[in-house]
Amino acid sequence: MTAVQHRDHAHRAHPGFALAVGWAAAVAVVVGVASGALIALAAIPDLEALAVGSGYGLIPGVLAAVGVVVARRELTHGVPHWRAVSIAVLSVACATGLLFALTQMAIELAPVGVLLGAWTSLVATSIGLLRSRR
Repeated sequence: MTAVQHRDHAHRAHPGFALAVGWAAAVAVVVGVASGALIALAAIPDLEALAVGSGYGLIPGVLAAVGVVVARRELTHGVPHWRAVSIAVLSVACATGLLFALTQMAIELAPVGVLLGAWTSLVATSIGLLRSRR
């Protein structure tokens, strides 16, 4: 990094976020687990479905947590907000769809994974990128 780049980077206003990065990642995991559990309960209303859905919700939750951390990092480097959010949502949706198809050995579950990943990532990223009011 040259001296001019360092000076420009040091004087750039970094966005202030309402949540710390750890809390934002935790919210992403909770949103994923809750979404997976609700989808499973909607399909089969029993306790076994709740446990299975929570487990499958953990996949997009962890991926969304990574997406939130990466999106926050992108925003601190001057990437437009819409681009940071869209990259996170699309990446998590595609990865979740692929993981759902591979873990179940059934390609029919890929659309469910894509939708669950997109929903989880959109909610988690929206919460994780909230600006502080300071």
